[in-house]
Amino acid sequence: MGTGIRRRAAVTAAVALSVLAGFVPSSPAAAAAPVSVWIQTLDACSQTIGGVGLSLTGGGGAATVRVVPNGPPRAVGGGGCPAGRGDCTGSSPAGCAVFSVIPPARGTQTYTVQQLSVPGGYAACDGGSACLGEVANFTLDQSGNVLVATVTDSLPDGVVTTRPASGASFAATANDPIVLHDDALGPGVCDGDGDADDQLAGPPIAHCDDHPDPTLAHLVVAGASLASGQLVAAGGFAPMSAAGAPPGRHLAGSPAVIAGTALDPALDVATFDDGGLYVRSDAVGWQRLWSSDPGFTCVDNPAAYLDHTSATLWVACEGADHVLRYGSGPLPATSFQLPVIDRWTALPGPRLAAGPAIAPAGPGSPDDPTFFAVDTVGALWTATTSVPWAVRAAGCQGHPAAVLGLTATTPTTVVACRSATGALVYGSVGPGGAIGLTPVVATTPHNASGCVLTGSILDGPGLAATGSGVLVLVTGATDHLAYVSTIGFPTAPAAGPVAISPYQAISYQAGSRAGTCAPPSATNPVTPLAYGPAAATWSGAALTVGLTTSTIIAAPHSVTTAVAHLVDAAGAPVSGQTVSFTTSMLVTTGATQSSAAGIYTTTVSTGTTAGDAWVGAASSWTSGTTSMHLYRGGYVLDAFGGLHPYGGAPVLATTAYWQGWSIARGVALRADGAGGYVLDGFGGLHPFGDAPPISGSIYWQNWDIARGVVLRSDGVSGYVLDGFGGIHAFGGAPDVQASAYWPNWDIARGIVLTSDGGGYVLDGFGGLHPFGDAPQASGSAYWPGWDIARAVAARPDGPGGYVLDGYGGVHPFGGAPALRTSAAWPGFDIARGLSIGAGGAGVVLDGYGGLSAVGREPPTSASAYWQGWDIARGVAGG
Repeated sequence: MGTGIRRRAAVTAAVALSVLAGFVPSSPAAAAAPVSVWIQTLDACSQTIGGVGLSLTGGGGAATVRVVPNGPPRAVGGGGCPAGRGDCTGSSPAGCAVFSVIPPARGTQTYTVQQLSVPGGYAACDGGSACLGEVANFTLDQSGNVLVATVTDSLPDGVVTTRPASGASFAATANDPIVLHDDALGPGVCDGDGDADDQLAGPPIAHCDDHPDPTLAHLVVAGASLASGQLVAAGGFAPMSAAGAPPGRHLAGSPAVIAGTALDPALDVATFDDGGLYVRSDAVGWQRLWSSDPGFTCVDNPAAYLDHTSATLWVACEGADHVLRYGSGPLPATSFQLPVIDRWTALPGPRLAAGPAIAPAGPGSPDDPTFFAVDTVGALWTATTSVPWAVRAAGCQGHPAAVLGLTATTPTTVVACRSATGALVYGSVGPGGAIGLTPVVATTPHNASGCVLTGSILDGPGLAATGSGVLVLVTGATDHLAYVSTIGFPTAPAAGPVAISPYQAISYQAGSRAGTCAPPSATNPVTPLAYGPAAATWSGAALTVGLTTSTIIAAPHSVTTAVAHLVDAAGAPVSGQTVSFTTSMLVTTGATQSSAAGIYTTTVSTGTTAGDAWVGAASSWTSGTTSMHLYRGGYVLDAFGGLHPYGGAPVLATTAYWQGWSIARGVALRADGAGGYVLDGFGGLHPFGDAPPISGSIYWQNWDIARGVVLRSDGVSGYVLDGFGGIHAFGGAPDVQASAYWPNWDIARGIVLTSDGGGYVLDGFGGLHPFGDAPQASGSAYWPGWDIARAVAARPDGPGGYVLDGYGGVHPFGGAPALRTSAAWPGFDIARGLSIGAGGAGVVLDGYGGLSAVGREPPTSASAYWQGWDIARGVAGG
């Protein structure tokens, strides 16, 4: 699945227009003059609206796109609302766009005008809330006359209207343009449920939307059947394929759902009553999530979260001992493979009473998601892989649900659970992780006779993020049917209780639009659920911004390009939008649209600090963010002292080179990437780039005993490691006491700083020995009596780090998450260096100079390679 969003290729067809004639005239016929077809966009009353993208199709050619110019709104027409006719006369008509259309050579030709985009806060419709859209059609004859220009509007309750409501059809001229109406959205006056699909412009009307959110049409829902324990899915909750499931076994809870796109199927992760975790998709049947026995079993429902930026799947479950277990691993490259997670970690803490939930901790922390769990007394706890468990709220029963959604326009993690009374409580994660749970505020549905939940809910809820709020799915405790509602956040997070829309049954599916209530029948079966349902949405919004350059490769103070891909919920590219890029870490110019459909680019001027940067691409439809990593590349050191840049790093001037003498032992790069130091075997430190000369460094004349060098954050002080484990300060760094020393035994292999005041020394067996303020290292790999450890690297944006073995294995310690790597040379001791940047992007260096990607996998083409020659000695990057 790669990044989790596959992009559909855009194909533009160039069609040659030809004139068909039944005879050859005696002289060339004059080409028909183009006809101007005028379109005007108004709100649901009579104010003009700009910034609307329009598409004209028909005649067999490619679509023609126009954008209605922005400008001050003005009133058009008179009488009631909505305005029946428009007006595009004058020198600069407001809300108007004009298409130039060539009449057909003979007969007539019909054309269609649709809105590609609408301004933020509007829906393309006339009346009601969250309408399904308007379509304008007109016919042009060979004389250039516009015939039957009308607008068809499908209202939310299925009623279809046609405009003009009276009189002749639109003339499509400047004084009688085809009129499209956009309905303003917001809380308050249509169906009264307080969510974002309410109508604001004009008076309330009867044609209101009874289902909570139009994103429901793109919802992926699953649950466990009450009768058979089999997986069922929305659309009547029909049973899914049981291929690959353990024979005779049943689901032990509803699954976790990872949504896909129109091109990638969703993933279901489930616990079966054999205690195993299984994963499936519509393309591949059930398979075990682990390839070998992990030493524990799971109960109740699991939780799953996909980090789209790094294509990393996180899964957690409640162990049979009621302790949370979690694991993570990469998604396979194709949809016809399922993920396998074999590295699992216990997170001791509260005694879990139900399955957990996972959601991103918030912007800037996609690699360390938050776990949510409920204990046996109903307390809601949170933890991450690096932050211990803490109580955040009380009053929960059953499993919690959590999702990163939009509260107003702010990405916020929303949490919900079943209360002791069987009602739903919810809240958002505030500063410091605090969660204030609020009972649902009940509202009266517009259609009071609709299929609305009454009574309490069963088990825990499911949550799914949308562009206008958060969808909530529950199971009714009385009828065991699935219901959906919306938590809308029209104001800032944590601003007090907000209304929740009425629950609507989604076990009844009638027609093409999900959420419509209809009696059970053979075509609308009722499948009772045994647990609370699970849900996710395609890409989390009706329109998605996907950043194709999830990793920026650039040197400090250089210029590169970021690319965004704007798609709709079905994965189709969307053009004609204004996309802007913003971040606190990069300076960017205004975005420009490229010639390819849905592709937007901007120039990026990089700063000097590596790390995660949140980049937003905002259009008039929606906004999206993704974590972009400023990876500045780095340098490979050869045994003679040569420095070879990779990953976009610039060539830097060096001060030392020993032709034919294998004496270089280590390299350290300053935090800004603009310089650093090469260590020789005698302890000499040689600056490169703009690094100044070093004072007070250790030196062993003619004794090859220096083994490693590290720099503190000031870039001019640090420590040199000798082969016996001695640590020697230079450049004004304070002296530190080593916790391990091996006199006359050259066994020390590396040194790393986790702060300016401490770090670790690595021995050849993989042992990590703290010094200064570093704690004892936990979870590290160790090979007693086997000198196979080759390098150590700290995690710059979190605790712990990684040890490299000679075969290319990368082993986390101190709470660092496991990283995927393409380095692997079983039985061949050739790995020589390891560099890890912020966000987990890094490289493994082999002895020939090859670079293998680690973590987020930035491009890692090496600038130097020595086939069959073990000459590379170290790597430094960020």
